[in-house]
Amino acid sequence: MEDRILNLVHTAMNRRTLLKGTIGAAAAASIVGNFVLTETETLAANLPDDLAILNFALTLEHLEARAYKDAIASGVITGAALGPVQAYGRQEAEHVALLTGAISQAGGKPVAEQASYKFPAFTAQQGTLEFLRTLEDVGVGAYTGAARFIQSKAILTVAGGIVQVEARHAAIIRLLSGVAPVPGPLDKVLTPDQTLAAAGPILG
Repeated sequence: MEDRILNLVHTAMNRRTLLKGTIGAAAAASIVGNFVLTETETLAANLPDDLAILNFALTLEHLEARAYKDAIASGVITGAALGPVQAYGRQEAEHVALLTGAISQAGGKPVAEQASYKFPAFTAQQGTLEFLRTLEDVGVGAYTGAARFIQSKAILTVAGGIVQVEARHAAIIRLLSGVAPVPGPLDKVLTPDQTLAAAGPILG
């Protein structure tokens, strides 16, 4: 099961493209800003069942949880931003535990956290917040794109609860980094390929 999920994570992306290097927050934000859902069949093909969708989500949650953990450990987050970032880091870790339990209970094998990720250097608060903002925006778009293909209403309910929290994270992190917390009336919807275009270089 794990090999199958890892294969899905890398499916439509050229490995050399994924390994070109780290992705900067501004570049990632620019990529995310240009995404729209154009092929509804893509997600169904790449994530053929609910367990695959949950493991895809878990891959992103591992990434976010580690990013928050490393950002906090860097010591660059201070002042009014520190409390929210610490709280959101704990919540991302709870998402990891929730999805891991759900996959195990359904008879699947949860994907493990990677040993390392290609994060930028967390040397300044502003750049670190911009990076976390990008991850949250990608997470919201990925959950929204996957929702329509989830077959189980119970799993859909859990995913809906998680994406609401992710959206709140994104709004506050956006505010803390000096940009509009709610940039428009509709959010971006991302297919797995679009999600990997932003997250793939970080996953390495």
